[in-house]
Amino acid sequence: MTDHNGFDLITNAEPFTAWPDPAPLPAGLKPVMAFDPGVLPPTIRFWVEDIADRMQCPIDFIATAAIVALGAVIGRSVLIKPQKHTDWCEPCNLWGCVVAPPGAMKSPAIAEALKPLHRLEAKACEANDAALKEHAQAKELFELRRDAAKKLIRNGENVDLPTDEPAPPILRRFILNDTTYEKAGEIAVHNPKGFLMHRDEIVSLFRHLEREENAAARNFYMQAWGGKDRYTFDRIMRGQTTIAAVCVSMLGTTQPAVIAEFVDKASGGHGADGWLQRFSLFVWPDTPAQWIEQDRAPDKEARDTAFATFERLATLNSAEIDAEQDDFESNSPPWLRFTPGALDLFKPWHHDLKNRVPRIENLALASHLGKYPKLVPSYALIHHLASGGVGPVGAVSADAAIRFATYLESHATRLYLAGKSTDATAARTIVSKIKSGALANSFTARTIRRKQWGGLTTAAAIQSALEVLVDFDWLAETEVPPGEKGGRRTVSYRINPAAMTAHVDGKATHDSGNTPPDHTAETDETHVSADGGGNPGGCVSFGSADSGDFSEISAPAVTAPMAPDPALAPELVPDDPEPAIKTPVTILPNGMRRIRL
Repeated sequence: MTDHNGFDLITNAEPFTAWPDPAPLPAGLKPVMAFDPGVLPPTIRFWVEDIADRMQCPIDFIATAAIVALGAVIGRSVLIKPQKHTDWCEPCNLWGCVVAPPGAMKSPAIAEALKPLHRLEAKACEANDAALKEHAQAKELFELRRDAAKKLIRNGENVDLPTDEPAPPILRRFILNDTTYEKAGEIAVHNPKGFLMHRDEIVSLFRHLEREENAAARNFYMQAWGGKDRYTFDRIMRGQTTIAAVCVSMLGTTQPAVIAEFVDKASGGHGADGWLQRFSLFVWPDTPAQWIEQDRAPDKEARDTAFATFERLATLNSAEIDAEQDDFESNSPPWLRFTPGALDLFKPWHHDLKNRVPRIENLALASHLGKYPKLVPSYALIHHLASGGVGPVGAVSADAAIRFATYLESHATRLYLAGKSTDATAARTIVSKIKSGALANSFTARTIRRKQWGGLTTAAAIQSALEVLVDFDWLAETEVPPGEKGGRRTVSYRINPAAMTAHVDGKATHDSGNTPPDHTAETDETHVSADGGGNPGGCVSFGSADSGDFSEISAPAVTAPMAPDPALAPELVPDDPEPAIKTPVTILPNGMRRIRL
């Protein structure tokens, strides 16, 4: 509305009270432990280190893939019984996922680590092709003998039909990429040791399995994680298909922003069924500080030793490693136990874990760590066999497995707390932009979206970060309905004047005397600001530039912005602030504000 002097009155402006001091922002991502190559079997350690050095990527990528691949090759060939007397046993299959931003060399690193598995798959295919030719010849001879016998029977002679029809060869599978769960089950029938399911962007599998119509497939894979349970398909056309014990290893990669959705689901609702927690080898390493050009040949000796290890484990003979067999269940795989020294390490670790998990407040993280009683024994057995061990699993392998689990726990903690951490990191980025002068007072979420700053490229990420800053008194939001000519409702954000001197961690910084730069004109923004009536940084928004509700956007003059906080973002280069356009703003006696258009 307007008064008799022709001024537009802004009747919905919020009253401006004294600003509280900005509260320290939450910390960013939780710190994680660096990977210790000493937990790797010596037969693959130098190969893993060589790949990481040549590719200049975190060693975590290659180590995770190599460990999961080793477990897939061993599978159910040999089990481990972690306790001295009970029947509790675990196979070697494990699930792993690498989390890193785009361009971090995740996929190339994992592809390099899986080369031994692909080599085994190629050799198996070659052997199967040769076996198929032999089978075709043997089957032809069998059919000739059977036809001859039938002819004799028709002539009245008393002869028996041959029944020794040759069985077709079975292709040993080591790795699958894209298959239906029914086909995976069919492959599992003929591959009782198990196999690896590798999906580069594994979230595509997550999304597929969370659909209601794919609930049976999700259940199949969740059961296959255990590697011990019988699974039966009953179909009208195919009849019954039974897998004695379905055993599947799984490996993939994803990005922080993508996995966040599934972490939220794992914390409650449809996704809180333990699916995500089965990925015990979730690794989210820090980005390397620098990249160094490496142009050299692979370490041939290290590579040959690693490949030979995979080939040896693919044809593992239980008798050669002194594995024991269960007299009661003669069809069950052979097994090994821990040595007394290994038990002295495992039992207190297991006792501590079981008592610690129920006290963890984050239920998703507690569920994740609750599955480590499979992880540690399984990896101890992998380490033992890959190192050429014979007989019971020793203390060296048990210690490596426990240290590996400790490392993985730090990464799991980062993963399950990443939602809040990611919002806090994005909020800190916004603060750094404010301090650099790249964001002026009365900005909108759209202003940030157009900039496409790292971690602030989606509406959801921007909104979450802004909510953090509002909650911690760095910003205040003002919502204004459409004007008389229509348009969109808008929300703009006022900057706490103390933000220019406050530290995101709560540490005091020197007072530069600066106030936040006020709103600067942007022709496609949906807001206009006015001085806060004696409160520095105050503003109010209305109208839409797009809809023509106002022809001139203006604000108080911009003061010189404070230099970026070096402790916050030393690499920041301030963007050029846009010029401000002044306009007359009057505070009426009744406290309402008016602006002449």
